Amino acid sequence: MAAVTKCPSCRSSDNVAGVIERGIHDGVLYWECMTCVKVWHRWQPPDRLYFAAHEHIEMRREALRLAAEREWNREREANRVRDPRVSYGDYY
Repeated sequence: MAAVTKCPSCRSSDNVAGVIERGIHDGVLYWECMTCVKVWHRWQPPDRLYFAAHEHIEMRREALRLAAEREWNREREANRVRDPRVSYGDYY
């Protein structure tokens, strides 16, 4: 039986996915919570996997930011009414 991983932010264990990057580490490099979109890893700075995980997490955050911006623009173009206090940055 696999160990249950909980999100450090929202404490959810239902929507946590381990991300495996082939060729970098033989196992889970970092985790993503699909509930609150938190991304984290377990490595410490002297370890090479810390830098590899951090690089992949930053690329993932940029992809999520671009997806949120596209969704924001799509809603704006459709003339949907939206709370002006919410920015597209709140989506990621």
